[in-house]
Amino acid sequence: MRRILRSGELWGRPPHNSDIPAVQAFFGELPNEVAGFEFFAASPPDRGAGPVAYWRVRDDGSVWGEDDWAKVRVVVSHVSQDLDES
Repeated sequence: MRRILRSGELWGRPPHNSDIPAVQAFFGELPNEVAGFEFFAASPPDRGAGPVAYWRVRDDGSVWGEDDWAKVRVVVSHVSQDLDES
């Protein structure tokens, strides 16, 4: 978590059953009892359906790749986890 706060980047590897790196996150606010964080991404997620948003590498550079990672710039708006545990 601290790394995300310092860098302003969220990273992701390929999701299950894929070889294409993607940043993945659930849509919406965190439930009160769930530890985690909420954020705004600098670019919209890829089109898709369901509760999970995906950002894959794009030609315009708004989502970029490095090794097996996809990366997107984010601004963290809410943290509901202990930063000492991250």
